[in-house]
Amino acid sequence: MACIGDDLPIDWLERSLEGTQRVTPGDVLDVMKRYVKPDSS
Repeated sequence: MACIGDDLPIDWLERSLEGTQRVTPGDVLDVMKRYVKPDSS
C-alpha cells in the first residue's frame, strides 16, 4: 500500500476519513467566505 512507502501511519486512511466526516456545511461556508471572493467584473 502507498502509505507504507510514504511513511504514513498504518491507520492514516481511517483517521483521514474520520476527520473528513467531522466537517460540517457550516465549516465549508466559513472557509469559502474567507478565501473565495466574488468576481467583481
